[in-house]
Amino acid sequence: MRIYPESWTSKVGKTVFRTQDVQVGQSELDSTVMIKATAVANVQDLLKNAPLQRKILALFQSSKGFEINDWGIRHHQPGEILQARTARDLMDRMADVADELPGGRGPG
Repeated sequence: MRIYPESWTSKVGKTVFRTQDVQVGQSELDSTVMIKATAVANVQDLLKNAPLQRKILALFQSSKGFEINDWGIRHHQPGEILQARTARDLMDRMADVADELPGGRGPG
């Protein structure tokens, strides 16, 4: 699985090259991120979780530098030096999403 921000290049890729974009049925999330997966049904089942959808949406709305994949969540913003408060906020958002993913601590 790979989830990353929707961009104009990914929109062109979907239109011209039929690039995969798994849809989860939540319009705001579907328009905010690109989702690629080999096990499409598994990813769709995972992303039916409404709290997870909200947390992923909040994550990507806070910064376009996020990517979620099978190995974890990363943030990369070239040329940006983060203030401590901003870094803590991004880490908290990443932890919120990680808690909802398989292998996370789960709710509570």
